[in-house]
Amino acid sequence: MYEARQARAREAFDIAEAARNERGEPTLTNPYPAPRPVRLPALDQVTGWSKADPAKTPHDPDVALFGGWRLKNRSP
Repeated sequence: MYEARQARAREAFDIAEAARNERGEPTLTNPYPAPRPVRLPALDQVTGWSKADPAKTPHDPDVALFGGWRLKNRSP
């Protein structure tokens, strides 16, 4: 009887821990849960964020952006 009671108590504890973990609350096994990640929309659904000027000439492909170097031009 004692073992059965202990098993039921352990099962109830495991279920409660899983529910707390699902809600993002601290648990005995995970006292500092990580915050839920921010879910971003798909890029095809995002509009109006670019401030690029379509009339401006495109970037020169032979010049590296942000002051770096092109990998194909880098010697080993």
